[in-house]
Amino acid sequence: MTDNENQYAVLPFSNGQDYWAIAESGDWSADNRTGRQAAADLLRVMTFQDAPHLLGFVVKAMMTKGRFGGVEAGFCQAIAEAAVE
Repeated sequence: MTDNENQYAVLPFSNGQDYWAIAESGDWSADNRTGRQAAADLLRVMTFQDAPHLLGFVVKAMMTKGRFGGVEAGFCQAIAEAAVE
């Protein structure tokens, strides 16, 4: 698989079966940007693979982690913005 194909096939923030393998930095603004980038990555892969179910996998993994910080807030905001475009 080429790098170009890979960007549409693999979620860069997942790790095997962990669909939310993102560490927080402790800097809310930076974490928010990280979350927004994760949302953009997810939307790109979901669209390319016609796989909207991936959102459920990511949200379940996020809930399992039991935290809601800047990364998660940025992710949810970006997904919400995409939903109402």
